[in-house]
Amino acid sequence: MSAIDLVTVVSALGGSTVAADAAKEIYRYLTKALRERGAIPAETTIEGPEDIATVEASFSRTLQPNQIDSIANEALDAGHRSAVKLRDERLRQAKISFNAAVALLVIGVLIILAGIAGMFLSAVAAGAVSTAVGAVVEIASALLFRFNTETNNRLDEIGNYLSSVEAAQVAMRIASKIEDPQKRDDAIRDAARSIAALSTTHRARGAAGVTRRAARRQN
Repeated sequence: MSAIDLVTVVSALGGSTVAADAAKEIYRYLTKALRERGAIPAETTIEGPEDIATVEASFSRTLQPNQIDSIANEALDAGHRSAVKLRDERLRQAKISFNAAVALLVIGVLIILAGIAGMFLSAVAAGAVSTAVGAVVEIASALLFRFNTETNNRLDEIGNYLSSVEAAQVAMRIASKIEDPQKRDDAIRDAARSIAALSTTHRARGAAGVTRRAARRQN
C-alpha cells in the first residue's frame, strides 16, 4: 500500500460537507502535482478515489517512493488547509449570527421598556405589554438556541474531520522513518484502517450529539 492509498482513505471519508470540500482540494492538488511531474497525462483529472486507483499503477512506475510520500503529505496538507479555512469561515458566520441575535434581543428589550412606559402613561394596555414581552422572549430564545445548535454541529463536524486528517499526517511522518518497505506498507495499511474506524466513530458520536441537542430542545 502506497502513501497515496492513505490519502485516498482520507479523501473518501465523506459524511459531511467539510469532508467533501476538503476532498476536492486533495484531488485538485494530486492532479496538479502528478501532472507537473509527468506521472499522469495532462488531460487526466482526478476527481475521486476511483480515479486514483486508475492512475496509481502509472505514477508508481514513474515516481520514486519518496516522491510519492512527498505528494501524499502535500495533498493531506491541502485537505487540512481547506478544513481550517472552512472552520474559520464558520466561526466568522457564527459571530455574525450571534451579534444579530443579541441586537434583536436588545431591540426587544427596548420595545418592552417602551410598552411598560406606555402602560404607566395609560397609553398601552397591560395585556398588550404582556403579549409583547412573551413574543420577544420566545423569538429571541428560539434564535439563540438555533444559533448555538448549528454552531456546535458545524464545529463538531469540522473538528472530527481535522482529527482524521491530522492522524493521517502523523501516520505519514512515522511511516517515512521505516526503512523496510514491507513494514512501511503494513504501517500505512494499519493507519488507513484506524483512520477509517476513527471517522466512523466520529460520525456516530456526531449523530448522537445532534439527537441529544434536539431532545433537550423539545424538553
